[in-house]
Amino acid sequence: MIEKILTKVKDSSALEVQFRLGHKTIAKVKNEWLEIDKESLGYSEWEDLKDLCLQNNDKLTLETKGFVRGVYKSMDQQWMFSFTEHKDCLKAYFSVIPNFELSQYIQSPVYWDTLKKSSGLFIVTGQRGQGKSSLLKDIISEIKKDSPKLIAVHGNFSTLSMLNNDSLIHLSEEALTWEAHHPIYDGIDQFVVDFNNIKNWEKWIKLCEEGRSVYLTISGLSVENCLEQIISQIGFQSNLARRFYQVLNSICYQKVIGIKEGAVHEFFVAQQAFKDDLFRMSFAEFKKHHEGEAFKKYFQSLNQSIIQALVRRRIDVKSAFATTEAPDDLDTQLKRMGL
Repeated sequence: MIEKILTKVKDSSALEVQFRLGHKTIAKVKNEWLEIDKESLGYSEWEDLKDLCLQNNDKLTLETKGFVRGVYKSMDQQWMFSFTEHKDCLKAYFSVIPNFELSQYIQSPVYWDTLKKSSGLFIVTGQRGQGKSSLLKDIISEIKKDSPKLIAVHGNFSTLSMLNNDSLIHLSEEALTWEAHHPIYDGIDQFVVDFNNIKNWEKWIKLCEEGRSVYLTISGLSVENCLEQIISQIGFQSNLARRFYQVLNSICYQKVIGIKEGAVHEFFVAQQAFKDDLFRMSFAEFKKHHEGEAFKKYFQSLNQSIIQALVRRRIDVKSAFATTEAPDDLDTQLKRMGL
């Protein structure tokens, strides 16, 4: 029964599914949660779901801690799962692990060139379930092709945990509180922090200032929203904000459309010439101030990426408008192009 539901979810291009005891199973299709099962999930089906996904030690963890994560491989798809059992709330959340490289949908040479820099801050942002960890995994895999450097990976269980490489050091959430000069960091030049909420910005900025590179994932609704969150934490026009912009290399916002359609991206590459203005202005003001062909080389809007997907026939017009966050602007651009 569970396998049939997961197959149904995959066939509908859904990326997420939630099972909850006593409720109908729902899946997220085109940013909308839809019921995909006529009957509510019964207790025997809940136990079947656990038997399907969890080993005995996982069940013990769920029983004692109330929460467990892992990976389940169905017939032709891998899923990242989390089970929760807390009082009367028994639920499981599954999200698709893309079996394709999300990085292939970023076509900008400028963005890829900035990832080759040996130091600085690189940020991947997006909403929950939008493949931030998977994109970062692709980026790290690309970086490792040309670099023997050690990489310290800070994160909970995610697709990054599945990377097996002798030069990767996997660290737990506890390591986030360690100081930048902690002995474990000696000889490490690249850091990955795969948590949606970043704290201790002083630490990561300092590591970048020492000539190291730091890759972060942050929950966000856009490049602008991501920057707003960061500046609200570190202070507008504060000394730490100035230091942040000096080490910032790029921000990439990802939105996955579907298993078949792939992803679209908004990105910004922070050139040195931009940094004083970034410090002085909000990002919305900054974009208005730098409108022009030269700026377009370093900033790609989500609508531009959607139009590229349309032109390459990865998506249709209906999917384009379901994906965009600025439908009026998209409509104007499509009419201008005669599409």
